[in-house]
Amino acid sequence: MPIVPSGKGPIAVPSLELPEGASAIVADREGAVLHAPDGSEDAAAAVASAIRELDAAGEALGLAGLHTVSVRGNTVSTVAVRAAGLLFTRAAAGGAAGAPEKALERWSLPQSGAPARDSWASLRDALVRGRIADAIGHWREIAAAPSLREARAGSEPLHREELDDALDSLLGGIVAALAHDAVGSLRCLQQLAAPSQRNLSIRWLAQNWCSRAALEASDVAAAARHARDAMTLSAQLDDAARAVSNWTAAEALALEVGPEQASEPLAQACETFTRIGDGWGLARASLAQARILASCGREADADAAAARAAEADAVWDEPHLFRARRLVFRGDFASAEQVLAPLHTRGAQRERALVEALRSRVLTIAQLGEFLVARDAQPTSSTIEVLKRIAAAAPTFAHAREALAQMLLRLGRYDETKATFDELLATEHGAAERSSLFAAMSGVVVARRLASRPAAKSRPAPQAQVARADPAGQIMLRGNLAVMALFDVFELLRMGRRSGVLVCTSAKGTVKLRFREGFIAYALSLASPDVVELLVRLGNLPEQALRTFAQQRAGSSGRTVGEVLVRKSLVTGAALRPALERQIALAVRELLQWESGEFLFERVDGIAKNELDSAIDPQRLLLELTTESDEASRDEPGDG
Repeated sequence: MPIVPSGKGPIAVPSLELPEGASAIVADREGAVLHAPDGSEDAAAAVASAIRELDAAGEALGLAGLHTVSVRGNTVSTVAVRAAGLLFTRAAAGGAAGAPEKALERWSLPQSGAPARDSWASLRDALVRGRIADAIGHWREIAAAPSLREARAGSEPLHREELDDALDSLLGGIVAALAHDAVGSLRCLQQLAAPSQRNLSIRWLAQNWCSRAALEASDVAAAARHARDAMTLSAQLDDAARAVSNWTAAEALALEVGPEQASEPLAQACETFTRIGDGWGLARASLAQARILASCGREADADAAAARAAEADAVWDEPHLFRARRLVFRGDFASAEQVLAPLHTRGAQRERALVEALRSRVLTIAQLGEFLVARDAQPTSSTIEVLKRIAAAAPTFAHAREALAQMLLRLGRYDETKATFDELLATEHGAAERSSLFAAMSGVVVARRLASRPAAKSRPAPQAQVARADPAGQIMLRGNLAVMALFDVFELLRMGRRSGVLVCTSAKGTVKLRFREGFIAYALSLASPDVVELLVRLGNLPEQALRTFAQQRAGSSGRTVGEVLVRKSLVTGAALRPALERQIALAVRELLQWESGEFLFERVDGIAKNELDSAIDPQRLLLELTTESDEASRDEPGDG
């Protein structure tokens, strides 16, 4: 095993059983070489820089962190990305498909000076950060590992069904919290936080996220209670868990008993995060410190704490947004714009819009001040009334209604949330603004899905596998729809701008969807009407076309049949396109009715654009179909 320069200890490089294994580069997240052939410094720095940019883009879009990156061309470059560093290999194209990705799947890099950690510790780290994709991988590792006779605290063995059910509920609760659905999150997590939960890691994670969710819902007493319980449990775990617990407790205590009570746990959190080399945690604890200092009117100290947060995690935009908000609040718009200038995230766009609203006189200075206070406050009836009043007084200021929708979601008022978002979509016509609203509305979809699913339902351990290759093509994603919901699959493909074919199969049939750069181009489902039948229904083809084109219709995509119809001048492209879009909607509606099924996405690069292809936003389509289903349910007569 190679020895790292500067006495940092041994670094495990996987035995790839491939020529590129000898030239693998291991570096920390800043690009400092830990293990590599001589002269690799520039390559390590370039790879680390690219990964930081991808991570920043993903975080801005609300995606989980990177785990494996594979770039294919004349050569195949593969990067395994972990919290403490990365491993980069390059191989000639045409080698054993998927071998580097498979070899790197379970590679890990310990924090500097720390021993390798078990899967339970890695699961805790992933879920504290909200990295769901990484957590699913650790779930698979835990499920496959033999039980230890003398398990450490936090690694207590559970029966397979109990493990699967607990982790499924845990991930559901965390996803709800990340979507700002505090009520749904607490619904999933409170049972896992009870003393009856035998696994300490699961119980601690549930307590930690219950505290965060309770804060979102304005239940400060419950947040402080869960935070104290998490601190007690963390004493039996590792330094990382204790630091996270101190940080979470500080935020709750600052609201429950006053900011001065938060200083000691925050100082302990920052000290521990610094000692174990956790820049992510140090940044979050430092920004919590900045917010608490700002609430006490200590603006200079708050700004210094925000600067420390930005230094600890250079790819996180929130410290910069915090500084910009404080400057806007003080009326220093020029300085705020200067802070925001280098940022190209959704959050930065929102803050710029505030300054523009004031300059264009959409808002008065008094209304802006009210909005800033209400937006960052706990969700209460008075806060909601303030936002409603601002939205009514400044109807073109969409941010007031968006903030109102988020407040309603945090309180579990899902129907009001949906109605508020629908009003926004009816008036907001810019592509960027509509995309942002659809992303925000994802919280409503997540909330409704969690609210309607049965409690304590056992599920198999997830089999979703990302960034794998297969001889028949480049398989990027596969799994079970009972574990990874269709909404989540579509979101990964959309945000990653993926091109390829998604095949979903179940006892009810098979549905194929062709994606081009994250949008659905066309669909094929034998259980749904084909394009000829849809054209006949619309009156664009005579009924005899059903018999004339029977052979072409069998097993062919709507676009393929459509090309024949256009070529024979039986229908125009303008008349065909709505039928193709309707075929996509019917195929996705069919998928929404499935309770389970397998899915597989095969990546296909360089798909040429066809003039008959649709470009359906999958997230928007799901929301429209969900709305149709809700309205249909309300229109059904009651039993009595």
